[in-house]
Amino acid sequence: MDDGRAMAPLSSEPIAGPGSDAPHAVVIGSGFGGLAAAVRLGARGYRVTIVEKCDGPGGRAAVFRQDGFVFDAGPTIVTAPFLFEELWALCGKKLSDDVDLRPISPFYRIRFDDGTIFDYTGDREAMRAEIGRFSPEDVAGYDRFMPIASRFLKSVSSSLAMCPSAGFAIC
Repeated sequence: MDDGRAMAPLSSEPIAGPGSDAPHAVVIGSGFGGLAAAVRLGARGYRVTIVEKCDGPGGRAAVFRQDGFVFDAGPTIVTAPFLFEELWALCGKKLSDDVDLRPISPFYRIRFDDGTIFDYTGDREAMRAEIGRFSPEDVAGYDRFMPIASRFLKSVSSSLAMCPSAGFAIC
């Protein structure tokens, strides 16, 4: 999407085209953060141009195709669907009308050299049990950590789209 055109309308109000008096923003990168920033800016009335150095959008969430196979370059699960729901709502739409998200459990499985398996899930009690299986004394630390993590996520979730990534590239 580096052709300089304004993005498609993001709400029921049309976005101002090139040459209009609407402010213009250039978003560098079309990963989740760049796309979220573009949606937020477009919903606020900006003309938006996205500049991407790779062949397509996605950033660390891009996919690669080779020899009939598809490879994920990054996240394959969505652990915070409310962030996507918020972006759709900014455009006057519902995520569920366009995307079919399905819960999976575990989110992922960690296999250690000794054959031990740790399942990471979104279920707090299952996580407590899994941590307890590895290190019973760490369950209390998990219980202390989760409210802190929840408060942190709430405080930054509305500004995640405006934060730069860690700065590594995949293409």
